Amino acid sequence: MRIFALSFIAVLMFTGCCTSISTSVRNETGRDIHLTAVWQSHQVESVTIHAKSTGWCSGVMPTFPGQPPESWIISDGQSRFTFADVSPIGSMPSRFISSTRFTRDFPCKRVTQHVRIATDMTIHAVRVIGYTDSEPAPFPINYTKKEDER
Repeated sequence: MRIFALSFIAVLMFTGCCTSISTSVRNETGRDIHLTAVWQSHQVESVTIHAKSTGWCSGVMPTFPGQPPESWIISDGQSRFTFADVSPIGSMPSRFISSTRFTRDFPCKRVTQHVRIATDMTIHAVRVIGYTDSEPAPFPINYTKKEDER
């Protein structure tokens, strides 16, 4: 699946078509959260997502063998949750991904991966259209470390 995703991105890049990849994050925790994306030990992006709303951050790319995965740190003001590997977001099946050209990036195409943060601080894949009672393995993604912020 990862090879397919990387091949797909390469084809789009070489055809002269611009594409941006983003991740839609639905906050279902009931509290405002602060999401920090970290790649190769460097903070890539930081975004605040209010309770019961959706925020956007840069897309998660599949990792190459030997390359460290992207990680997320999510803070809810009381605790900090570290997700050491969120790379499964980058290789979700198409039913969890949407694309459109009708965004502020027009005429570029925006490809969006859809996830949600549940009340137990797990990351779930979100089906774009329709309903499914299961999500792809290895979802939900559980945090690997929890620290108190006080």
